Amino acid sequence: MKDHKAIPKSTAGIVIGLILWFLWALLIIAIDMEFNITLNMGSYVYTKVAPILVWVLAGPLIILISIGHYIVSKDIIDEKMKTDEVISIKSGLIGFLLWLILMIFTYLLNIQFYTYTSPIGGFITIFLIYLYMEYKVAKEQKLTDITLTKIVLIFILLNTIYIAFTSFKT
Repeated sequence: MKDHKAIPKSTAGIVIGLILWFLWALLIIAIDMEFNITLNMGSYVYTKVAPILVWVLAGPLIILISIGHYIVSKDIIDEKMKTDEVISIKSGLIGFLLWLILMIFTYLLNIQFYTYTSPIGGFITIFLIYLYMEYKVAKEQKLTDITLTKIVLIFILLNTIYIAFTSFKT
């Protein structure tokens, strides 16, 4: 018999993760406005640090969704799902930091980088790290499930690619 509390708690965890990301975005935007770094995404003003700021704004999305989901539903999810959540949090943190370091290097080396392609590369990095870490765990535990994290990562990646390609037209 299925636990009927599992679906609302799981959804609540995702919503809490989105709220955490929204608060993060407000903090980054407030810092941008205070220090006049120019993250104004609606304008066509380009700054060299814009790709870094866009990544700092968008990058933690998958991490915060996974953390929110894990915190709220850790009591009701099975061991496979807990393992997947931990893998998604770890791969998100590693991928976020690796891509941030790469973006900082491109800035220091004065390499031009289109603002909206920054999240594409970052989410691809997170996705590849996630697949590698999951492959190692799946090899040990013989798991081949399609998980919520895979679906969310693919959705975010495709959405980011769509936004980037539609922004080329403007």
